[in-house]
Amino acid sequence: MKILYTTDLHGNELLFQRCLEIARKEKPDVVLIGGDLAPKGPFGGITKNVQETIDTQRLFLEKLIHHFKIFNNTKIPLCCIMGNDDYRINEGILERAHQEGIIHYLHNKAFTINNYNIIGYPFVNITPFRLKDWEKYDNHGPRNPFILPLNRGFRTIESSDDATIKDDLQKLAIKKDMKKTIWLMHAPPFLTPLDMIHNHSHVGSKAIRAFIEEHQPLLTLHGHIHEAPQVSGEWKTTFETTTCINPGSNYMENQLRYVIITIDKTVSAELFVV
Repeated sequence: MKILYTTDLHGNELLFQRCLEIARKEKPDVVLIGGDLAPKGPFGGITKNVQETIDTQRLFLEKLIHHFKIFNNTKIPLCCIMGNDDYRINEGILERAHQEGIIHYLHNKAFTINNYNIIGYPFVNITPFRLKDWEKYDNHGPRNPFILPLNRGFRTIESSDDATIKDDLQKLAIKKDMKKTIWLMHAPPFLTPLDMIHNHSHVGSKAIRAFIEEHQPLLTLHGHIHEAPQVSGEWKTTFETTTCINPGSNYMENQLRYVIITIDKTVSAELFVV
């Protein structure tokens, strides 16, 4: 199976168009887009600009679905998730596109192709930012006092869900053959080359790392930490039999970072920057 994967395009319409053009030429079995689809809002989601950002993101997502609808004529399935900078109040746009068969919106859902299950998981571990629509605690253990907790940020939709990332992943993994499973996760695993920020600190999800170590899925695809591959010098890593990839993002430089992945007994991948 051949996969085209990119992530964190943050509303850069040029890069989405470039991605779809490359897909038309490469003819992968599936295109995967790993979250943070819409234009990035004000840093930290400053309250007075929230509605403006919601409206901007809504209009962009509607335009994006139009591009995806045209791409749908290729018969190449396109799967995506939201990311922590995407305002969840606009999620219905993607859900409707899913129902109409334009995309496969994989929020806690699986899509099966060529006997492989692709499962989407958009939530990230807690960040210092104010928007908390797509943030959860890793587990029920002690909280980090140096980050902004869930009750100090804001959401664009109400949530009474107190499940952790660990809880969610264990539930999604039930009755899945991990050797035939690909996980599309916005957050990268903790303490790897894929979660390293500019000061060389690691900020990924401990629950996602523990899940990968325990279950050993075939392939996990990540994003969220744009600079990680350039800071660490690596865009993929392995946990025993699992290949983990974060191509990073150069959306502000109008550069598309994407990976072509081939699965044929083993997993091979090549990173491109265009």
